[in-house]
Amino acid sequence: KVMGVATKELAGKAEGKAISAKVRELLA
Repeated sequence: KVMGVATKELAGKAEGKAISAKVRELLA
């Protein structure tokens, strides 16, 4: 159970990083 939550949080963080990188590319 704990691993599932940790994996979900890691996935969310990775997604957030990818999204902010895309936004930065669009604004650059």
